[in-house]
Amino acid sequence: MDVKHLLKDLNDNPRFYILGLAPNAARVSVRFFHSDPFDKIVEKIMKHYKDLEIVKEFEDQHTYLTIQDILRETISKKASDPQASPLMAGSVFRAILDNAPYPAALFNAIINRIRADQDDPKKFIKKINYERAAIIKAYLLRKYRNQPQHPIQEVLIMSLNEQSTIPAYLLGRMFAVLEKVQQEAIGDMNASIKDRYFTSACASPKTVFPTLLRLSQHWISKAEYGYASDNRIEKIMNLLDVEKNPFPSHLTLDEQGIFVLGYYHQRTAFYVKKGGDSAESISSETN
Repeated sequence: MDVKHLLKDLNDNPRFYILGLAPNAARVSVRFFHSDPFDKIVEKIMKHYKDLEIVKEFEDQHTYLTIQDILRETISKKASDPQASPLMAGSVFRAILDNAPYPAALFNAIINRIRADQDDPKKFIKKINYERAAIIKAYLLRKYRNQPQHPIQEVLIMSLNEQSTIPAYLLGRMFAVLEKVQQEAIGDMNASIKDRYFTSACASPKTVFPTLLRLSQHWISKAEYGYASDNRIEKIMNLLDVEKNPFPSHLTLDEQGIFVLGYYHQRTAFYVKKGGDSAESISSETN
């Protein structure tokens, strides 16, 4: 049936009413009640999608992540009953309708999954993927958007920012460079530096990066294009300026999210072709 025919008797901008319900023992409880004109509902949903925008790893990945897509990343793919929390689903949906920050529980769950998961192509498990990076970016954007000072705005963007001097972002980029040169030098391996060191590097950089940088000299000497990685490492080290600003002992949860974004942006820039929607060519516009 023609949609226009169904809507012909509606006002130009009808008001929508949304009731959120949740089961509670033998009863049904009201989670929230929301009312807005139609144009405001659409505006808030599009803002949600805009906040999630990030460069893709593969062209066939979803442009618009559904709430189910988001919640799926909070649970283990190895779980016997992989069901996301219904409370979190309601909280995320309400945040979208209110144009408010996403619940901290969503961000914490994503960080916990990144810590716990190991890449396993056979089971379609990826420690850091397009969806998780998009969720982290959107969460931090919404958390800091209305604050008087927005110190991390420059990295909450679509793709790689090579000018940023935010330490957590630079360390994430550095880890991606080190992982790449190890892979080029050794090829397939049972346990890469991501398997062994990513969680520690993300939480406590000071305990990991000196060791990885020493190992990198061996990988650079063996890799066919090791000089390119050596140049990248040098540029990132210059931005870090470790003589004045030593590797941090610990990163906060938000900084760990920025670390993941730096890693994802840098890794994607390696493997996405130039041109079109590539990591190298997408404009670094702030949201």
